[in-house]
Amino acid sequence: MDQYTLTMYRLQEHAARDLARELETRRRMAERSSAADPSVPGTRAAVTVWTRLFHHAAVRSRPV
Repeated sequence: MDQYTLTMYRLQEHAARDLARELETRRRMAERSSAADPSVPGTRAAVTVWTRLFHHAAVRSRPV
């Protein structure tokens, strides 16, 4: 694997990790706010789905 490809993999991994961290922070904030009220259907579930999707993307972006 050449240096350029390795650098690109690392950049993707860092970006995916940063995005996953940001989504986790937003999920926690949503849980604390009234927007995460259990009486509102789907609010928490939607945040959870997005968090899992981006975590999955972060894991898949690692070099083989």
